[in-house]
Amino acid sequence: MTILFATDHYPPHVNGIVRHVIMLQDELRKRGHRVLILTPRVTKTQKTGDDIFYLPSVKTYTHADDALAVPYNRKLEQQILALKPDIVHSHLFFSGFMATRIAKKLKIPSVVTIHTFVSQYFAWMLPRAQAFTRPIADAVTRNYYNRFDLILAPSLKAVDELEHAHVSAKIDHFPNAIDQKIAQKITDKDFYEKWDINPRHPLSIIVGSLEKAKNIDVAIKSWALVVRKFPEAHLAILGDGTQRPALEKMTAELQLQNNIIFTGFVDPNMIASANHAADVVFFTSDTDNFPTVLIEALTAHKPIVAVDDKAVVDLVIPGKNGELAPKDPVMLAEKICDLLSDDVKRLEYGKESAKMAKQFSIEEYVNKLEDIYTNLITAQKNS
Repeated sequence: MTILFATDHYPPHVNGIVRHVIMLQDELRKRGHRVLILTPRVTKTQKTGDDIFYLPSVKTYTHADDALAVPYNRKLEQQILALKPDIVHSHLFFSGFMATRIAKKLKIPSVVTIHTFVSQYFAWMLPRAQAFTRPIADAVTRNYYNRFDLILAPSLKAVDELEHAHVSAKIDHFPNAIDQKIAQKITDKDFYEKWDINPRHPLSIIVGSLEKAKNIDVAIKSWALVVRKFPEAHLAILGDGTQRPALEKMTAELQLQNNIIFTGFVDPNMIASANHAADVVFFTSDTDNFPTVLIEALTAHKPIVAVDDKAVVDLVIPGKNGELAPKDPVMLAEKICDLLSDDVKRLEYGKESAKMAKQFSIEEYVNKLEDIYTNLITAQKNS
């Protein structure tokens, strides 16, 4: 079949959504499907071709490296219509408006995966007006998601967000997955050597963009407490973003330069190596939908300490493969220290993570996705 993906984030963007889209596109193409990509242009050198279609875009004043798609381009629309996709699948917001218009014209089904909540778009663009923008965000959520035949909600948190906005379209709780073959080929050696870390010293990692919503400042404050008990413990922060200067300043003020490492953006192989090297994987965001970085931790057989949030309940089971705590540095530090103090518990939690990882393989995910596509296409033709 021919599938049109509409996504606001695509290379050169680097984030979890991009990794998901690329992985999914590659697996579908490997199975013989044609995947068309509709995405905003973010650099002048990007050229339409190889089944990639670039929409015009506008820069955002709050995120200089980001761009908002302008979902109207008659020429691109005609080119895509001529290719007659069998189904459209939107992965983010603005580009999805054009995707649903194409679906309507071709009378084909439309699917959307909810990666980021509309309320978060408003929070990013108008960070000081969230109390006033939430009703507007709910109205936009209803208007947008009701355009689709099916919504794939990776987490129960996403289901709650849609129900809060009174979305009437069909919702399927459908957790994301990752390509676990990468982790199986990688060892901890590359990460230890790259960042000159002693393998005998305790190590935790946190993976994600360095933006305010990720609460990396909470992780740093927690680490200031962890090093009181484990002076040689390291926290590696893998990612980059607008908050990095402020976070590095905080690290210096807390005199943690010898205990905290900022790696900047690293490739998936290095993330896999870091997961293998870690004693505990740390996660402090309470704004994520379904964090694939924690699936990567499961795949590396690691225990997890995370902020208690409905987005992670499918991935972290307290007392089984990890621990949850409120967004409080003291309580999170206690959970970290407890695991670093108990080799047996870390091993048991790691074994449970390995069992849980099996349900989040990309092969199984795409098997189910193909069934979803086929059923929707068949139902549309028979309607």
